[in-house]
Amino acid sequence: MEWSQWMTEYYRDNMEGTIRSSLEKFGVTVEIHKEKVMAGGKEAEFYQCVCGERKDFFDGIFFEDVKRLSEGIEEIETDEIIDALCEGIADQYHYAEANHEKLFDKNITQYLFPVPMNTGLHRCLLSEMPHENRGKISVALHLGIPTVGESGYDISVTNSMLESWGMTFHEALEKALHNSWYIEQCNVLSSADILRMVNQQIDKEWGGLYQVSEEDTQKAYTIYGKYIKTEGAFLCPDFLDMMHEKMEGDFLVGFMGANEVQIFQDQGNLEDMKFEIEFANERHGFFGYISDQIYSCSKERGLEPFTEPDKAKLRNDSISIPQR
Repeated sequence: MEWSQWMTEYYRDNMEGTIRSSLEKFGVTVEIHKEKVMAGGKEAEFYQCVCGERKDFFDGIFFEDVKRLSEGIEEIETDEIIDALCEGIADQYHYAEANHEKLFDKNITQYLFPVPMNTGLHRCLLSEMPHENRGKISVALHLGIPTVGESGYDISVTNSMLESWGMTFHEALEKALHNSWYIEQCNVLSSADILRMVNQQIDKEWGGLYQVSEEDTQKAYTIYGKYIKTEGAFLCPDFLDMMHEKMEGDFLVGFMGANEVQIFQDQGNLEDMKFEIEFANERHGFFGYISDQIYSCSKERGLEPFTEPDKAKLRNDSISIPQR
């Protein structure tokens, strides 16, 4: 759909009311907190959803993401896109309402896991979440609660939840960092594995035409989760030990959005990596954005922004791993 200047002005003027009306269709009363945020040198308009009588903070909607989706999906109207985004928020809200006692019971902490969040994008949400500010990246906590089969809910941990568990943030973070259940949810596929899967699909649908070369020229892996965010796995010492063994040493990390992380063994493809990260962030928008920075990962220092040898070392947004 072509996004005209008229549409920009219309939805900027009416976004709050459109989101509110959409959520009400799904049975959610809501207050909308609008704020301007920054990420990767870009400004965005964020509409934070504060739902229900308890005024609980849930996911919000970025104006720029609505515009991006509207331009990219010609057959769907903008209001339908907003409805789809609001339906996801409503689904989380109704789950939290129906399971309020469960979420505030300390037993639920078996599903804790760490989540890196872009500090500039999520100031409003972070104000309601226990977290540690580490510069451009903050580390917060989520619950990955399984339901049926391989599905489940990814729920943000709030200040009130932490208080009800009788835990400090660092006690909860330590538990999350050593949660073996979480690490098992982080699927690890090598590039060679992915190419073989692609070729199997080609063989099935095209009789083996246009096969992709499976030569593994470097060690590279993709980490993803079915219903949880996997980026925090790189804060977990046990996961890092496993990946360092697979990679046979230190490696580079790129956050690709949509709960996906890519890691590479060497620096030979830096420009390709930068392009892939930029393309992924453009495709997935602000909602899943963490950073457009490439990170290096070592056992000693954990994740830290990677800079080429002839440039000054940046450390203002390092994501260090607690000492064991």
